[in-house]
Amino acid sequence: MKKRIKDIQFFYKPSVVIIIVVVIFITAVSVCFAINRMGTDDRNYPMQSTTPFDSQPDEIIQQTVQTSDARDGNIFVPSDKTFDTSISNNTLNYLGNGSESMSGKQMILDDVRELSAKGDALLFEDLQPYFGGNASSSINHYLMCYYVEGGYRLIVRSGPSGKPDSVNLESVWEPGGSGIDIRYHNVDEFLSVNQSQDPITEEQARDIAQTRLTADLEPVSWFILGDWPESQDNDAVFARALLDSADAIGEACYVLCVKGTAEWGGQYYAVGKKSGDIYICDLTDNGKPVWH
Repeated sequence: MKKRIKDIQFFYKPSVVIIIVVVIFITAVSVCFAINRMGTDDRNYPMQSTTPFDSQPDEIIQQTVQTSDARDGNIFVPSDKTFDTSISNNTLNYLGNGSESMSGKQMILDDVRELSAKGDALLFEDLQPYFGGNASSSINHYLMCYYVEGGYRLIVRSGPSGKPDSVNLESVWEPGGSGIDIRYHNVDEFLSVNQSQDPITEEQARDIAQTRLTADLEPVSWFILGDWPESQDNDAVFARALLDSADAIGEACYVLCVKGTAEWGGQYYAVGKKSGDIYICDLTDNGKPVWH
């Protein structure tokens, strides 16, 4: 009888130890998840954002607001990493205004002048009526980009309300950080020495290419690259190589293919968003995309 009681005592002791260890483990894991959630790096959430609030302006320009049609109120920032997909058709990579709304009107230069006139009294709330994209992953800070008719962009760093940290007007064709803070500088003086232009639309680019090439073309869809992590099957690898090769062209472009042909491995053409120039993709180097 004594032996059975002794055995029972020893049977329960390990259970207590295990429970304590499990509780400590769960607590530690919970803390880790909580800390990670508070971070600003959301590379695992590409639909939300790929640019933390503390990125430098040139990084912002390279990683954010990729669209094919600025004149429809979408955001446009040409960069070395411009995807030829429309944010209106691709879940709006970065959308809305300060309240994360998809509503809002496209900003024009007269709007910029009115905002500039407020000077240091300009508040983040003053920008909420306008359509823009938030490229920040932080819930406490916004990194807003507003396309401004005429080929400009307004980059705004701010908290959820109150005075923004910066309100910079730039040409979409110039590197990030090349503009002025409209609160403290003359907008018209900036415009006079930094003339810009709207990019051509995807439809215009297709018309240009079809007329010159006498071919029926359609935009290349990059949805195959939308998986996270990115797929490594043959088509996805080729699509990535094609997209990366387009970066070497030297200007933001729309990439088109012959309508009705195989989506990957066919004939591709690119049209410059600023120049309207046509580039032809050569795949004769072991299938490696090279543009001429």
